[in-house]
Amino acid sequence: MGGHFVEDLEVRTLLSAPVRLHAASDQSSSRVIVANGIGFFESSDSKHGGELWRTDGRPEGTFMVRDITPGSTSSIIGGLTAFKSWLYFTVNRTTLSRSDGTEAGTAPVLTTTTPISPKQVIGNALYVGTANDTYARPQLPAQLWRTDGSRRGTIDLLAGTNLLGVSDLYDVRGRAYLKVETLTKQHQLWTSDGTTSGTSALMAVDDDARLLGQLRGRLFFTSLENEALNLYRSDGTASGTVKIREIVPTSILGTGGIYLFTASNGRYTFDGLPAGDYRIHEQTRTGWLPQSQRDYIVHVSVPTGAATATVGSAVTVNLAHKAAATISGSAFIDLNGNGRRDRNDPPAQLLSITATHTENGGTRRRTISINWEDEWSFAELPAGKFRLFAHVNSTRYEVEVPRLNIEVANGQAATGYQFAIRRR
Repeated sequence: MGGHFVEDLEVRTLLSAPVRLHAASDQSSSRVIVANGIGFFESSDSKHGGELWRTDGRPEGTFMVRDITPGSTSSIIGGLTAFKSWLYFTVNRTTLSRSDGTEAGTAPVLTTTTPISPKQVIGNALYVGTANDTYARPQLPAQLWRTDGSRRGTIDLLAGTNLLGVSDLYDVRGRAYLKVETLTKQHQLWTSDGTTSGTSALMAVDDDARLLGQLRGRLFFTSLENEALNLYRSDGTASGTVKIREIVPTSILGTGGIYLFTASNGRYTFDGLPAGDYRIHEQTRTGWLPQSQRDYIVHVSVPTGAATATVGSAVTVNLAHKAAATISGSAFIDLNGNGRRDRNDPPAQLLSITATHTENGGTRRRTISINWEDEWSFAELPAGKFRLFAHVNSTRYEVEVPRLNIEVANGQAATGYQFAIRRR
């Protein structure tokens, strides 16, 4: 996956309409995070704009916590996380704040130099990673903050490392694992025990490496090497971070942790599992997609007199892979307005292209951004009909034909599409 992707392709299903909790609130969010018995959410009204709100489930107990950005201008509230009886949240992307549900008890904890991205409770601390925006100039060093809620216990674990960004954060028995991007646009797997001296790189990974889960205190993850997908495990040391083998893995998550297998001769079996409910998640090679975009839920019961059950004998789930499709093309500034690419027409600037695909009631949406680049591409797409919409982020320009309808088959490479930009 290239560096232009702003949002991964994902299934979005409307579960319920937002609930109006209070007459004074014009718009309410359906996502509520509970901390110390109080429900927190982001909402807005015409007087204050978007701010942090709270509720105890009653109309009279539902109100704005604090007008962080005074007046009708909205605060950008995000990343609501419960930690040690407090709600931690981001304000305007670069401020980490916390609240006990009162106006006086709502205050900033720290301000970061680059936008906050992942946030995860690991062990007895909250970890907060930051990353540069793609086109931000200058590119500032990323940070990884660890806080136990006190000023003294709040430190930047990446101070002096000069990295571009932190993406994933994962907890394995109180040890943090994270993906970072270097100044040369390479990616690495790092780990931290919560101290600066115990924060270090483990190995180089590809930008689409996935942290799958843990088993017996070890992290399992996948990464590409020479176009082959490999399964790795790590105990938190460089010498203990090793490749297990090349795979096309499927993982099963259940009461005992994560179990993985490599298919052989088109068949797979999970043996020695305790009874319980399991989720089967399929992961494919680059350029391929699972036949189904959903996970499979399996219930396993242990036969009388047996210690463990075998999934293969309890239930059969048929998995199949299909070749992924791509849609690509070019983008340029049409200087003379003739609708075609001439030799002197420069690459597009500040262009965003969104691909939308609807299937089985779910909408998948992916957006890429282009700045002074000739080519654009959407990869790893399922077969079907896509709507492409291009928008230029400038009042001086417009897209000549902003919408395209494209249908692709499994494995098809649909190329040659153009978006031309002209002055208004």
